[in-house]
Amino acid sequence: MGKSLSVPMCLSLCMLLLPFSSARANEGIADIWQLDYADVACSMLLNAAQNCSLCHTSVPEVNPYGQEIADAGFGWFVVEPLDSDGDGRTNGEEIYSDCTLPGDAISPTETTSWSHIKALYTK
Repeated sequence: MGKSLSVPMCLSLCMLLLPFSSARANEGIADIWQLDYADVACSMLLNAAQNCSLCHTSVPEVNPYGQEIADAGFGWFVVEPLDSDGDGRTNGEEIYSDCTLPGDAISPTETTSWSHIKALYTK
């Protein structure tokens, strides 16, 4: 009788913990993005990766940049030449030069030259 009760209890516990393990796996992806871009991305983008707003509108919903990263098998370097949010700047330009969110078309609020200057001093 003890064995028959323990199997359903274990299955129930696994079902309860599944959402937490999935969330933790995605946090690991954000950690890797931060490591890969630590020397080139401004602190605003690194913080956005940490709080998940770099790729998500609200978890689990993704923004266009997050969707392209997922479609590329989490190969963010592959999507650098793309313009995920359609704002006229590639994802790479937004990360390396502009200090703007590549998945948010309204994030570049200044001119490109001001964004570039700001990005240089926020690292």
